[in-house]
Amino acid sequence: MTKIEETFKDFNKKQFLAVKDGRIGVPHALQIIAFHKNLFIRAARIILNLAEAENESWGNNAKGVFKIFISYAFRY
Repeated sequence: MTKIEETFKDFNKKQFLAVKDGRIGVPHALQIIAFHKNLFIRAARIILNLAEAENESWGNNAKGVFKIFISYAFRY
């Protein structure tokens, strides 16, 4: 988780929009990481940034994954 945070810590919206390689994999990896209660908020912050700068129309894109995060949040 720390490496993912370090990678994206200084990104602005334009830089998040420019993410192409691994674009689909990062949200799904964060979704798995979020199952660890102590990492949920940290993973959610990154997926929210990706969702705000979404550049794909697939249902399982960052916005779709963030919607799932919201449902997780109510379980904690």
